[in-house]
Amino acid sequence: MKLSFRLRIALLSALLAGCALAGFAALTWWFVRDIRVRQLEADVAAHAERESRRRLPPAGWRQFEVVLARTLGAREPGEVLLLVGDADGATIYRSAHWPAGTDENQLPWPPLSASGTMAHRYDPRLLPPPAASSWEVRPDIALRPFQPSVAVSSFRAGGLGWRAGLSVTPISRVAVAMSLAGVDAEMAALRNAFLLAVPLALALIGLGAWIVAARALNPVQRLNASIRGVTAAGLDQRVTTREQDREFEELTLAFNAMLGRLEKSFKQASRFSADAAHELKTPLAILQGELEREINHADAGSRIQGVLSGILDEVRRLSAISRKLLLLSQADAAQLRPQLAPFDLSGALLDLAEDTRMLAPALRVHEEIAPGITVKADENLLTQILHNLVSNAIKYNVDGGWIRIAGVRSPEFATVVVSNASAGIGEEDRGRLFERFYRADRAHGRRVDGVGLGLSLSRELARAHGGDLELEVAADHAVHVRLTIPALAT
Repeated sequence: MKLSFRLRIALLSALLAGCALAGFAALTWWFVRDIRVRQLEADVAAHAERESRRRLPPAGWRQFEVVLARTLGAREPGEVLLLVGDADGATIYRSAHWPAGTDENQLPWPPLSASGTMAHRYDPRLLPPPAASSWEVRPDIALRPFQPSVAVSSFRAGGLGWRAGLSVTPISRVAVAMSLAGVDAEMAALRNAFLLAVPLALALIGLGAWIVAARALNPVQRLNASIRGVTAAGLDQRVTTREQDREFEELTLAFNAMLGRLEKSFKQASRFSADAAHELKTPLAILQGELEREINHADAGSRIQGVLSGILDEVRRLSAISRKLLLLSQADAAQLRPQLAPFDLSGALLDLAEDTRMLAPALRVHEEIAPGITVKADENLLTQILHNLVSNAIKYNVDGGWIRIAGVRSPEFATVVVSNASAGIGEEDRGRLFERFYRADRAHGRRVDGVGLGLSLSRELARAHGGDLELEVAADHAVHVRLTIPALAT
């Protein structure tokens, strides 16, 4: 199935925008997560460095852990770990929910550095002064200048990822760790927001592209409408180039130039057909009259009379062809003007059925004609249509076949259906039966009389009356030719 250009533009725009948005969302997610993780690492490192200067008893560290969890923005206390030890590696305090199987001695503690100028002193801004009993006074290092050694480590425990800040001083070591559960929850929320926003954005982009493409294709739509309206009678129309973009203006100018060439060629061909048919009309009429007179003067049954009769038949055939060509050229040039008048279609169909019985006595003729059908038509042209249909039904019938002539009336149209038995029409022939000079008889022999103009002329005459002519082949090879023509209001 072919997609419309507008739909392809909308889908392509949505696809390109989707790729861009997906890439942007992935990069944004990665950058935001990296920033959050780095911020978390900086926070736990800063807290580990600061708490390595603090001296508290185990109970004080337990209370401080609650404050630390709030300070770090943990959703639950279990998301923060605290480990405090002395310089010898003995544990002073460890969180009650410290993950089982995680040995604090296996943590990558940074090596102690003696550089720096900050002395290890009590800072009263951190917490109230601790009890004197909690201090272990070590005069040998209390006033020694030092800077805590700080490192950041990551590990997995309890099915969670952790970031730990590790700080080592000459008198203590502190580990402050926080799980990535909070970061993962934030990133999941961001991911869900992207998953919700991206399809909505793609839908809006696709809709916008659809609307923009529609506006951009307005000149093409106008050109398409003009092309659809081009008929033999409308080759003189042109598409305006006003308020068009340069690319579409060039396309429109090329189309108008093509219409001009077609109009010129068509007028020349139509004028040639009309002139040829008109010029042949008088000589053929004279020739026909002369032949009829010579036939009447020749001896009955003589050879010369037979030859002249054959020539007369060909002249009559040429006369019929010239009349049909003249009518077709007039129809092509939109110069066919039927002389409309009330016409008793029911009576004409009844007479036609009787004529058919006389012309084809070997065929079964049935009529189903509703009474009182009246149309406004040109009597000569409509009679020619009906005779063409019946003539085809007789010529293309089968031995012992049948013909059915039906006529009905609807509120607006009168419908005539001429049906006949046939040996069948090939699929490739059905679509070409209304072509001029086309015959299913490939050799164009004379086994069946005709030149292939009857159906095409009948359809043009029907359309000149405001109706149409259609052909249908049933499953049993029966051929149904349906003529519709506007009915006269009653």
